[in-house]
Order: sequence, then C-alpha cells, then structure tokens
Amino acid sequence: MRRAVLAVVLAGLAPAPQAAAAPGLLRVLQDDATLVHGAEPRRTRAWDELPALGVDVVRINVRWADVDRDPAAWGPYDGAVRAARARGLEVLLTLTTPAPPHAAGTLGGRFRGAQRPEPAAFGRFAAAAGARYAGGPGSPGRVGRWSLINEPNNPRFLGPQRAGGRPLSPALYRALVRAGLRGLASTGHPGRAVLIGDLLATGRRAGGSLSAVGPRAFLRELLCLDGRDRPLRGAAARRHRGCAGPFAPLDMGGVAVHPYYLGHGPLRAPRRAGDLTPATLGTLRRTLRAAHRGRRVTRLPGIWDTEDGVQTSPPERLFGVALGRQARFLNEAEERLWRTPGVRSFAQYVWRDERGLRAFQSGLRFRDGRAKPALAAYRLPLVVRRVRGGGLAWGRLAPGGPATARLLLPGGSGRTVRAAGPGRAFTVRVPARRGAYRLVHGTHRSRPAALSR
Repeated sequence: MRRAVLAVVLAGLAPAPQAAAAPGLLRVLQDDATLVHGAEPRRTRAWDELPALGVDVVRINVRWADVDRDPAAWGPYDGAVRAARARGLEVLLTLTTPAPPHAAGTLGGRFRGAQRPEPAAFGRFAAAAGARYAGGPGSPGRVGRWSLINEPNNPRFLGPQRAGGRPLSPALYRALVRAGLRGLASTGHPGRAVLIGDLLATGRRAGGSLSAVGPRAFLRELLCLDGRDRPLRGAAARRHRGCAGPFAPLDMGGVAVHPYYLGHGPLRAPRRAGDLTPATLGTLRRTLRAAHRGRRVTRLPGIWDTEDGVQTSPPERLFGVALGRQARFLNEAEERLWRTPGVRSFAQYVWRDERGLRAFQSGLRFRDGRAKPALAAYRLPLVVRRVRGGGLAWGRLAPGGPATARLLLPGGSGRTVRAAGPGRAFTVRVPARRGAYRLVHGTHRSRPAALSR
C-alpha cells in the first residue's frame, strides 16, 4: 500500500505548500503480549479495534529458542497470522534471538542465546518460518513482510557487541542476515520483502563487549562503509571484519530502526551524535543512497520505524510523561515521519500497557483496558504548525468514515476538509491563532492541538 499526502484546498484559500512527502507511510503496531500470547476475550478485542484505529501492519517477534524447543509454540503465531488475515491487516514477522542452546552461547553470564549465533542454524530457522507462512495448503496464511533479529546492536540479542574495542556485532549480524535471506528466499519470500536492522536507536561510541553499538555506526559497519559513507577499500577494509575482498550486495527491502525519543519529544534531535529519533531518522537516507551507489545493496532501501512510543505517568512515575503529552508526541512523530522522504512507516508500541512497571507503559490503553488520551489522538491525528503567513494543519481521517471532516478553529469558526486515497491525509492552510484547533470526524474528535513551530 502506498500513501501520499493529499493537499486539500479550504474554501477561499490557495493550495498549501508542502514539503517533499514520504512516498508511503504504513502504520505499524506491536503488542505481542496481547495480540499473540494474550488471554481471551482481551486478545480478540484488541484485534477487532486495530482496523478502526488505522493500523496497517502488526509486527510480531518470533523467538527462535521458543519455537525450536517446542514445535507447538508456533500455535500462537499461527493464530495471530489468521487473526490479521481475517481483518485485512498485514503481518511483519521478526525472526529473532535468543537462539536455542545448540546454536548459540551465553554472553557475560547473561543474555542466554545471544552469543555468536550460528548463521547456518539461523538460516534453517528462517526457512522453516518461511515455509510455514508461505500461504500454501495447510498454511495459516502468507506473511508478506519479514525482518531479521530484533535490535542486533543490543547485547541482549546479539553479542559480543565489540572485540578489542572495535565493533564486532555488525559482522556477526551480516552473516546472520545472509543466511536468513537465503532461507526465506528458498521458501518463496524475496529479498524486497525483508527488512534488516530493527536497530536500537541509541548506543555508545566505545566500551566493552556489552556496550551497544550506535545505529548509524552499526549500519555503516554492516555495509562496509567508512564514516563518510564511502565503501571501505584496501588497507582500510582489512581493518574491518568481513569487509576485505568483494562485497556481495545484500538483497533486502529496507532498514528498520526503533527511534524512541523518551520525554523530550520526537522533534528534538538526540544529544549523542549517531543516535536517531523521528527528527533525525531521515538522515539515514544519505548512507543508504551511498550503499546503493557502492553496490552494498541491490536496491535503494526504505527506512522503517518498526518500534516506537513514549511511556506515560501514570503509571510510570520515573520516565513517563503526562498523558496529554503522550498524545501530542504521537501526532508530532507521525506528522514528522509522514513528511520525511524515504521513511515508510510509523510505529506504536504497545496497544495496552505491559505487566509490571519495569516493562513498557507506552500503550494507547492502560493495563486495565481504560483508554488513554493517546487512543483518540492515534485514531484522529492533528498537528498545526506556524508557517510564513499563517498556520499549516496536517491530519489524517479515521478509516471507514466519511472522506470529509470539520476542522474547528480557535474562536469557534470551522471549515470542511476533505481527504482521499488510502492515506486519508490532508494538509491545509489555516489562520494562525492562539487556542485549540480540533478535528471532528463522524463521532470522533481529535485532541485539542495548539499552534506550534
């Protein structure tokens, strides 16, 4: 599915100027605890709500060790694929560590199944998953999107991250990716359907074997590029594991990142160079273009946000933000990524707060199912920014409803906006006024959006 921003002309106003928009922006939601492993009837309730919220893709992590030890463990994943198919949703399956004991070791006395996983064994795991979800007779359904290993720059999922002070995890991951791509291709899943990365958005410049490699540095090392995105050659290439000699281009469809932004919001650049937030995610495009020119990849990859969100207080008193700020941050992150060339998706983790305060409290609903303000904001996003000569309102209409909505301006006046196409988005000029802008679409109302820069 492809999405394009639709410029809508308000009565009496000229068309709004637009930034170069991303050619597609799918909405990805992940909540394995509820959608895959949750109890009834909450699980079905969640699945039933997702299409009305505008979710396009459900991301699911398949833990290698779980299904290897117990073939019956595939059952919940089969059920999730069937549930998505019944509701017209796509599935993105992430095949991830921990590995089973016969295929990997333990890192630093912790992180069982993350130490140097065997690429050949991972390839067989990928082939088994690909065959199971190839869509043939007896299959729960065809899975059309895949990714390989959750956060390989995180020592919990792959290690060691470094050896002798130099990044090692990118080279380990490169071998796993090649094996995984071969395994999926052997069962009818082409490289263009596979994402690599799913990278933790923050890291360190140096450290020991448990020190996460930053996402930008990890990607450059993975693709054998130097700090200026030039292909490594000669003596420089020999100093980087696996980069000497010919480089067989990776046949994959995109690079995925988890650009969490915490309490400072999605529009602020990260403090550490090389980290990524929605404000800076598009800067990866330069690296990916260079990788394509240098024949490190077979096609220009898209950039995917596959895990993202912000925790709330309540219930997370230490790191959470106020409920209203979470709602605003979700809309600002989506609007920024919509306008960022090369970005293909916007992610929300999770639908419902996870169990225990040490888990993620970034849900659209509290643990007991009560809606947070973010639920309405996610269903009907609205952002109003100050531009030269006035304001610019961006929003998306909820799926299944009419193609028109009422945009209420501060002071009580209102105007009709119209959107069309699968993205159901609009961008319109509005007067720059103090106060709250609201979008009314059928029975739904957006959060009150104030004019921002």
